[in-house]
Amino acid sequence: MCPIAGRTLGLSLDDDPTSAVEGDGPHLLAEPATGADGGASATVSTVGWAPGVYTLTVSAPAVDGCRAASDQAVITLGTSGDVANGAGWYPLPGSGRVNFGFTVSKVPDSRPATYRGKVMIVNNEKWRFKGELTKYVKPSTTSGSADGVGTLYRWDAAAADGEGDWVLEKSGVTLNIRFSDAAGQRRSSDRFGTRIAYSAEPSAAQLRPGRHTGRQRDSPVAPGNSRLAAREPHQGSRAAPL
Repeated sequence: MCPIAGRTLGLSLDDDPTSAVEGDGPHLLAEPATGADGGASATVSTVGWAPGVYTLTVSAPAVDGCRAASDQAVITLGTSGDVANGAGWYPLPGSGRVNFGFTVSKVPDSRPATYRGKVMIVNNEKWRFKGELTKYVKPSTTSGSADGVGTLYRWDAAAADGEGDWVLEKSGVTLNIRFSDAAGQRRSSDRFGTRIAYSAEPSAAQLRPGRHTGRQRDSPVAPGNSRLAAREPHQGSRAAPL
């Protein structure tokens, strides 16, 4: 049995949030050690971080006969200028947990209004989508929809010398996301759904990125980022707390 106390963990992002260069990760945030109960914590300053969506990885190296292990979640760093943003997770039956994060903002001085944003959706150790959002519509005061294009990755357990890593499945994949903000309603939940235009080959049957919808749950890693907000594009109103 592997000991859980005294193990050094690695907390890292897929991108350096202080750099304008995209894809320059992994970026190490901290290396906390686990206590007697196996828990660990770290305080990280976000001063100077660029707004966007990031994948947070928690990893434990192989040591004393224990195998290496890791887990991932998605965090969103939004701004007051966003017309919509959100982050969290929901269960996908038969496929585990799906983490997501997105931001949408209006392009300054654009007439007619155009929008841009980021989206990340991760089904741990199965598939990962990272892309850009280029279209946004707001059918109601508490809901929104965005379209974009990005890159789909699949998990390869044999990559990275057997520790596992994401490998390219297909680029130029289109998606649509839809979301609604419960706006503090007691008997209602925030909702997030996605439709990714991709059909897996038989060799990649474990990929299930197609179409699914879930009630948004609090993120187990960063509950402060677990929120959905759909705002009026031209008013910049604040979202109600969840």
